Amino acid sequence: FTMRRNEKYWGAPPSVREIVWRPVKEDAARIAAIESGQADIINQVPVHEIERLKRNPRVRVEMLRGLRVLYIGLNPAHKPFDNKLVRQAFNYA
Repeated sequence: FTMRRNEKYWGAPPSVREIVWRPVKEDAARIAAIESGQADIINQVPVHEIERLKRNPRVRVEMLRGLRVLYIGLNPAHKPFDNKLVRQAFNYA
């Protein structure tokens, strides 16, 4: 899933031009991606990997405590989300 900056936005442009979301279910694959530079951010880091990642100079570990809700709204008025099958695929991903 790729999100691109809206160049017609009325306010100051965001500093990020594009964000690519790639779901990675396997813990080891997420860890390898952050260590190799293939990913800029990962979440759901296994507790037993945190100290090792903190020792890696190429990785910055930030921990937050508390409850969190992550929401991505899909606008069914625009492609590809006007397709029910695409929305269902996102639901099952």
